[in-house]
Amino acid sequence: MIATDPFRARTAIVGVADAVDPSGELDGTVRSLEVRMIREALTDAGLTIADVDGVASCISPGWAPSLELAEYLGIAPRWTDSTQTGGSSFEVQVQHAAAAIAAGMAEVVVVVYAAT
Repeated sequence: MIATDPFRARTAIVGVADAVDPSGELDGTVRSLEVRMIREALTDAGLTIADVDGVASCISPGWAPSLELAEYLGIAPRWTDSTQTGGSSFEVQVQHAAAAIAAGMAEVVVVVYAAT
């Protein structure tokens, strides 16, 4: 028997953003880059910050990156993820976000990774 994908027709990536500079360096702080990328991805998806109820992030000097980012954006999240697995953190967080959405723990999750 072929297993079915538990996320099929239940979750989707609907907005994306990417910051690239030919020099390989980006101006500004990590937080300002995170916010810019989130806003661009939400615009790409036709959504706003008010639609977001889940946040996944792993970059912060503090103890809870996703909660700190949610607070900064004025989001009261139903779900967060601050999993840190090195350079693949955002990939793991996308899987976690899909599982959270499929389980009804969130409807719109932003997953962001930013470095300058």
